[in-house]
Amino acid sequence: MYSLKGRHIPPAGKFTSTLGKVALVAAGLALALSLTTGAWAEDFLYCQPQADQAWLSESRVVLSRLSLASNLPTPRLSISQETRSNAYARNAQEIVVTRGLINNLANAHELAFVLAHELGHIRLQFMRERPSLAALRGFSAPSGHVVNMPLEEERQADFFALNLMRALGFDSQQAPNLLYRLTAQLGASQERQSLEQRAALVQAASAE
Repeated sequence: MYSLKGRHIPPAGKFTSTLGKVALVAAGLALALSLTTGAWAEDFLYCQPQADQAWLSESRVVLSRLSLASNLPTPRLSISQETRSNAYARNAQEIVVTRGLINNLANAHELAFVLAHELGHIRLQFMRERPSLAALRGFSAPSGHVVNMPLEEERQADFFALNLMRALGFDSQQAPNLLYRLTAQLGASQERQSLEQRAALVQAASAE
């Protein structure tokens, strides 16, 4: 006899009659019901939101420190379920990080680089008085709702991020690791060439 959570399920080989086969199906349904309604299923269904909340809680602390040091209001921080690696600032009031990019972050230093980079875009937006811009490009090419920013602005945001990381004690030499990792995931394209250029510049600047 096999058991799970106190429920006993006889081996299938002993069901030779039609009634036995029906009983097997019923037992299987009971087992499925116990899994989908039990604590195991509840944990499975809610583990992702719980992980998201934990990530957001820790990341907001980092964002708050970066914003304070930048003399900027702290934007909201949210997660997009997009699998593409990207992050972007929306209306200078919210920073969105995609699921794909979160999965690519290796440590808090890389996270700080991403958030500081987006704060750099917000700073540039304030300096150039473009409050009507709906969103600013982040780490990869736009995906519908993200505006494509000039490469020079990406570089300025990168350098802003490196200086901010150093000021707060983050390891700026971790920044190019993320960019090179993202570059390796791209096929031959203009996007990859641009990201490779940024990675090389960030690596050189982080070593200074």
